[in-house]
Amino acid sequence: MYVDSRIENYINTIEQLLMNMPEEEFNKYKDALAVKLLEKPKGLMKQAAVYQVEIDTQDYNFNRAQIEVEALKLIAKDDIIKFYNDQISQSGPERHKLAVHVRSTLKNTTAEEVDNSLMANNTILIKDITDFKKKHQLYQLPNSFMPVGHTKSKL
Repeated sequence: MYVDSRIENYINTIEQLLMNMPEEEFNKYKDALAVKLLEKPKGLMKQAAVYQVEIDTQDYNFNRAQIEVEALKLIAKDDIIKFYNDQISQSGPERHKLAVHVRSTLKNTTAEEVDNSLMANNTILIKDITDFKKKHQLYQLPNSFMPVGHTKSKL
């Protein structure tokens, strides 16, 4: 519970950080991120790892860095603030949060005490994980960047 409260406290400080950040500083962060994304791997193993991730995920998007930088250029400070207010802020209408609390069996606390402390924070306690999973639909996996289903091996 302590770690969770510290995370929420940090999230609340981000709003002021974003609001008080000058546009020039925001653009410097964007530029630094673009440079980092476009940085060439330092060795053959690192380059192979980049390709391997694309192959393992079956995305085959070998130009991912360039595409992400182009998308990054379109993001404005107001977009980030709106995203924060909608998705991250505690009062955000689209915010969803999952916190896993592991309870020690060595400490003599009852399940009722744990339930009461969680419910005080407007939290839903999941008692049956199988039932919880049955109630939530899985999202479809994203399509591959390069269609490979119709290709034939030449081996």
